[in-house]
Amino acid sequence: MPTNERDTPKAPIAGHLVLVVDDDEAIGELIAMALVQTGIWVSVAHSGRDALERARQHRPDLVVLDLSLPDATGEAIANSLRRRCGPMPIVLVSAQDRPSVARAADAVHAERFFTKPFDVDALENAVSQVLATCS
Repeated sequence: MPTNERDTPKAPIAGHLVLVVDDDEAIGELIAMALVQTGIWVSVAHSGRDALERARQHRPDLVVLDLSLPDATGEAIANSLRRRCGPMPIVLVSAQDRPSVARAADAVHAERFFTKPFDVDALENAVSQVLATCS
C-alpha cells in the first residue's frame, strides 16, 4: 500500500497515486507532504531501482521524477516506467539548468518540468492539473 495516504481526499484528484522519485530525501518528502494535503496518495522512491519496484507493486497515475538519480538517469527511468506500466504522465524536476531540463522533458514527453529550487505550490498545482485532465 502506498505511504502517506490521507483519510479525507478532495475531488477531483482524490485517490490518485503519485510516485515521487528524488534521491534527495528532504525534497521527496516535501513534495509528498504537499501532494498528500490535496488528497493524493503518494509513494516516495529515492532511486531508480526503488521507483521501478514501487511502480510494479502499485501502478502510479503520475510520476514526479528527478532527472539525476544515483543509479540511473530520469530519462531512463521514465522510459522503463512507461515500458513496464504503460502510458503515464510525468512531471520532471531537476537542479540542472532550464534548457537541459526542457530538452529532457521533450525527450520523455513530460507534461511539465520544474528546475530546483521550485515553488512547491506551483508543483502541487501542476500535478493537480495534469491529474484532472488525465482522469
